[in-house]
Amino acid sequence: MNKKKIMLIFVLSMLLMFAACGAEKPNVKAVFNHQLIITGDVENELVLKTRNDDISMADLRIDDESYLSFNLTSLFTYYEFFEENYDVLFVSHDGMKNKVSDGFDLINLYISDTGWNVYAPYFPPTIALKNLKSVVLIKKNPDLSHGINIISPTENRLSLTPGKMHLMNLELFNYFDGTSTKNNNSMDAYKVKEVIHMSRLLPIGTSIVIMTRDGKYYPMESIGYLELQGNRLNYLNPNKRLVIFDIVGIIEQPPVKSIMDAYHDALHIIKTNKKVMVIYIDGFSFRQYEHAIKNNHLPFMGKLETPEKALAVYKPVTNSGMAAMLTGQPPHMNGISDRNNRNPLVDTIFDHLSGLGKSSMLIEGNASILNLNTETVLNPDVNNNGYTDDEVYNSAKQNMSDIDYLMVHFHGLDDWGHSYGDLTLETMSKLVEIDSYVDSLVALWDGIVIITSDHGMHSSDLGGDHGVFRYEDMIVPYFITEGGMHK
Repeated sequence: MNKKKIMLIFVLSMLLMFAACGAEKPNVKAVFNHQLIITGDVENELVLKTRNDDISMADLRIDDESYLSFNLTSLFTYYEFFEENYDVLFVSHDGMKNKVSDGFDLINLYISDTGWNVYAPYFPPTIALKNLKSVVLIKKNPDLSHGINIISPTENRLSLTPGKMHLMNLELFNYFDGTSTKNNNSMDAYKVKEVIHMSRLLPIGTSIVIMTRDGKYYPMESIGYLELQGNRLNYLNPNKRLVIFDIVGIIEQPPVKSIMDAYHDALHIIKTNKKVMVIYIDGFSFRQYEHAIKNNHLPFMGKLETPEKALAVYKPVTNSGMAAMLTGQPPHMNGISDRNNRNPLVDTIFDHLSGLGKSSMLIEGNASILNLNTETVLNPDVNNNGYTDDEVYNSAKQNMSDIDYLMVHFHGLDDWGHSYGDLTLETMSKLVEIDSYVDSLVALWDGIVIITSDHGMHSSDLGGDHGVFRYEDMIVPYFITEGGMHK
């Protein structure tokens, strides 16, 4: 063998050896998570990777190195929050947490090979967490509209926000997620969840109703867990393999009655060949009823048998409440969960009455709330006194003959409550006026009368408001009485 061949074999052998050594000892570079989640007491989570057009980014110099970064105040600008109303919690992937309450303009978050990190040279060194998992915004003094609330028929019991729960001592729970099988080999899967046991919130076995942000409605008992999932809270019942996502509230010992019973009771009565009039007083809370009784603002309804408490649906606003009263179904089934929809997805009582050959009519204010299959009589403010209750009353008197089902919708109490507050003298005077209309209509009606509401109302800085899962908004009076007997 000549020298050239020997040299070629030697070179090839060395190359193969180096290649083999490289395969045995690769140069491994650590891989970090470059995703940062902004969560907590925010309506929508924000996910940051290397850059986000919604957050102002800039170069940050640290030890002669340049990093892409943003100042913490950019988050408050994005969410349109006031900095003084929030704490900020930094959470790293290794479980470390740091909370700050001010000095946000002195804190920057930057991205490096180790992921997102905290740079705050004017703070104690321990604030400089590496490889962040999330930034949690925590509202310092949340009101009942910021989280989930536990209520009873008489009070607001407890309020929890996702931000506050990030600071609580939660337990880790291995939630069984199912079994997979392939080639006779099986595998059990689990998800680790951060939870609080329901026994820390309510006595075990208490009758409850859980409602969700999209209008779902779940009667059950208080067993299981609340799960923290970023900026939302879920309910878990591992024994039943049940997960209820994005809950907005829990009511313990809920009333037997619901505003949905206005549908079921009316349909049952009409099938016995009796007529039904539903007097619908918009925004009439049980708390207002009790206040009015105590202060002699209900001359007629105060003489009726004490009404039952009835549970409204979420969201407690006119569209969803009215749809629940007319369909007997909660919002997630009838399709009306807020003010943005007007078309029920299921049959209303008007549809069923039409199928039974029964007549029906809706006496409304100056505009239709829902698109319904019935004759609707609109009543504009003809005398220009600022409201339509007098026109609705007169229209109801004129149209109640030969009608099997009549719904009469008074708007004034809700309007006055928004303007002046739910328990003010001005609002109570409006209730006195409506009470006189109810007195007259009941006396003229030859049948059964149901008097109830779509939702209640609570006090606010600007007067009154509703739309929140709280007992003032969710509990309303429910009367059933005979007409014609109070003449």
